[in-house]
Amino acid sequence: MTTTKSTQASARTSSFAFRCLLTCVVCLAFGFPQRTASAEDVYTWTDEEGGLHFSTEPQATNAVPAELPPIRKEDLVEKIQDLKNATPPTCEKHGGDDCSAGADADGSVVCLDGFRGSSVSFASRCSEARLDGDLLLQFQGDEIPVKMSQSTLRRLRREKLANIVVTVRNVSGVEAKAVEVAGVVSHTRVRALPAVGPSEVEPFGLADYTISFNPDAPPASAPELRTLRARIRCANCR
Repeated sequence: MTTTKSTQASARTSSFAFRCLLTCVVCLAFGFPQRTASAEDVYTWTDEEGGLHFSTEPQATNAVPAELPPIRKEDLVEKIQDLKNATPPTCEKHGGDDCSAGADADGSVVCLDGFRGSSVSFASRCSEARLDGDLLLQFQGDEIPVKMSQSTLRRLRREKLANIVVTVRNVSGVEAKAVEVAGVVSHTRVRALPAVGPSEVEPFGLADYTISFNPDAPPASAPELRTLRARIRCANCR
């Protein structure tokens, strides 16, 4: 008798589990049932003190159905594509701006691969240079300077610096003029360490600027060098 009851209970359990599994499969296949929201689901009223209230139940005699905007499901993929289509074309995907080609007939900039559909004006893009750079530390005995990093900074505790190098990149099609580069430290006070290098950087060119000093008498202490950053300026930089 015990065996029969156990078997029946097991059968009911299996049947219930099967129904649950079947329900899950149907929901996954056809989507979960959604309750359609309407304005009648929410009520609004104003109290004696002028306060505005909202509720899913009419909790006051002057409560009326709220006029709510309809709930819409947006197609995100289509929305993203619409935004992409509405974005004005630039030279970003065409190799960059070719300022040496001059302005196009409509006054826009021409791209390096010859694309002429950019919406960016030649005057705004090709009248100013854009520079960025990397800080490099050159230790005594090393021929090649290394980038600033945690491991590089740890070397400052046991090794002497020979030079500080700032590699400047011109990322525009305009020659950078009257370039000034310095290393700035700000441990206890802000100080600028002038770097020596060319006064001009050609379009899309590279240039090195060096902060030289006597290794036995460096211009900045190790704690100061840990705050070192590059300052890059030019007469026609944006």
